[in-house]
Amino acid sequence: MVKIGIIISLFLSCIASQAQNVNAFAVAKSSRQSVLIEQPLKVTITVYTSTWFTQPLQIENLQVEGAFVQSFKQTQSAIKYVDKKKYACLEFYYIVFPYRDGELSFPALSIITETPPEGDFKGKLVTLKTNAIKVIVKPIPKDADSQHWLVANNASISSKWSRDIHQLKVGDVLERTITTSAHGTLPSFIDEPMVEDVDFGNIYTSEPKYIDERDSKSVNGKRIDTYSYLLEREGEFTIPEVELTWYNPYVSRFYRKKLAAVSININKNAELAGLVSLKDSLNALNPIISKETLSNKEEANHENWILLVKFLIIGIIALYVVIKTILNILVVLKRRRAKYTNSEVFWFKQVMQQSKEKPILRTLYQWLDHYKSNYKINTLNTFSQGDETLNSLLTTLKKNAYSEEASQKIDLNKLKSSIKKQRTNHMQEAEQSSNKILSSIKDINPR
Repeated sequence: MVKIGIIISLFLSCIASQAQNVNAFAVAKSSRQSVLIEQPLKVTITVYTSTWFTQPLQIENLQVEGAFVQSFKQTQSAIKYVDKKKYACLEFYYIVFPYRDGELSFPALSIITETPPEGDFKGKLVTLKTNAIKVIVKPIPKDADSQHWLVANNASISSKWSRDIHQLKVGDVLERTITTSAHGTLPSFIDEPMVEDVDFGNIYTSEPKYIDERDSKSVNGKRIDTYSYLLEREGEFTIPEVELTWYNPYVSRFYRKKLAAVSININKNAELAGLVSLKDSLNALNPIISKETLSNKEEANHENWILLVKFLIIGIIALYVVIKTILNILVVLKRRRAKYTNSEVFWFKQVMQQSKEKPILRTLYQWLDHYKSNYKINTLNTFSQGDETLNSLLTTLKKNAYSEEASQKIDLNKLKSSIKKQRTNHMQEAEQSSNKILSSIKDINPR
């Protein structure tokens, strides 16, 4: 297959360079004929000349529909033989990440260089064109979790705690940082860890951090998530395990790594109980005095002292009630705020408030994490189905963010308007579907 591509490229390049009598051509070679969604594909470009190169390669900007492209244009030189003829070669490559299934077309690439004709020493300008490549992109397997789909050569997951988990008490905030690393994929493809709810309090999340760790040969990255556990109940509890699953395309199998379940013991907080114990202590201070042994003056002083102590106790109890009420109100407000900031409505407003491309794309993914739980829509591609304008705008937005090629200007107001309209359409469809279900239930049980 590669040899046929070389012959075709040689034929096309010879036509282009016939006037200069230059024997040069370029060949594109794909590492695979078919891949899964988000599975990286390496496309190697090799430029051949029967003499030598007198100028560096000038490479056309590359755009691949339906995929993110990471270019590695630092050329490597080599000597190769084609049909027993010796050629000097320059090689570079691209890593392609398809994000939708179907046929992926890697277009023919124009390359300008200078190389002398055979028998001459002066370089001549030639324009070479590679062969086009078509690759089949397969959908995510049915037995895989589409919401936590990760393709990587290797991956790892680790966590650290903000404090000693063996010395906890009610009212503490325990912070957990989970780092997910993946080799051979983009950091934006790493999904949020599967952290389960706990029965001893609430969990609050913060915005994830993405770290790009690509090197000269591959694409790697990290995702860092931070979770804050508010400890509200005393006793012994277990924080469930966290599992990371990924698919290794080179051995065609799934791998799993886990963060083991953690047992914690939450102790009673003496500071929170101090106001209650203070009341008991004050009650114990109330003395029993025999009126028979007191004079009238002593009896009056004693009654005044008793009254003072009673007022003091009442004041402390009232202060305790006020503080307790304020604390309860603050907890309720904090929970409501946390619930709101973790809602689809909040993140949709965040999307609408963004004024730049990169923040709006990052916020879109965060909004989608909350939106998909309500409407069973897992990707931006699924969300934009049926709206070609929105699909085109989202595709351009992704390319501008992840491709090193020249960016295309996007009308962000038009993008926001399209997203708002598509969201309304999905909500109306969901409401109609719900009404149909309720109607069918009433037909079965008309009471």
